[in-house]
Amino acid sequence: MTDQYCDGNLAGRTDDFLVQVALSSLSGAVVVLKSCEDLLPIAEQINIVQRCVEVASAKPRLTAIFLENDDLCKKQLEKRITAMLEHVTVDDLLVLSYTFDGESLFDLESVRRIISGFVEKEKSVSVFNGGDFKEVSSTAMLRVAKTVDAYLGEIATCNELSISKFNGVANLVPKNARKFDDDLYRAIDIFLKAHPNLAEIDREKDCSAMDPFKLSYEARVHASQNKRLPTNGNVMLNAKNLLMFASATFDDVP
Repeated sequence: MTDQYCDGNLAGRTDDFLVQVALSSLSGAVVVLKSCEDLLPIAEQINIVQRCVEVASAKPRLTAIFLENDDLCKKQLEKRITAMLEHVTVDDLLVLSYTFDGESLFDLESVRRIISGFVEKEKSVSVFNGGDFKEVSSTAMLRVAKTVDAYLGEIATCNELSISKFNGVANLVPKNARKFDDDLYRAIDIFLKAHPNLAEIDREKDCSAMDPFKLSYEARVHASQNKRLPTNGNVMLNAKNLLMFASATFDDVP
């Protein structure tokens, strides 16, 4: 079947078809990838799965992760996205998977694994370079932190999003990766607005991912008048204290 016996045999013609037709587009790569499910482990051994993954990651933003591919393919794609997360946009992360009734659900588990993998990679690089990851964040980590907070703001209105899942993503970002918590505060406020019936203790839990002392002057002023924020407990300062805090003079006031 191979060109070892004669030119233009089945193996060579199949490879030509993959290169010139099937793997020339994202949709083609996905079709081939789905077909590989019935051909495992041979499809892996002859490298077809890997080639499909490379085409998908090079073409799709992140769309191919959520097409019900097998776990191996999904993990390979997530690994590739992790490596380039600093260049990923919010729109890239806002990939939806759809249920059969048309309801849209965010695949937070994949996003969590991608962010977590990136953070672990940054920790390893920091340790290798003799730095302290807890004190200094790289430019890439700072960029990813802003993307994550913006992502949280986009998904905060989702009815299916629980506080634990919201905080689970927010807390993946190291505290020192946020110079200010303004973007995170915005995401929290959107969540509280979209879930108006939360009990006081639940609002406190939602705000626990944020450090009120890392808000900018403008955000402090907004927070001091924000009736959606919890007023009790140790998680957030109450409105009166926030207002006094916002009115004071600080070195970091723009």
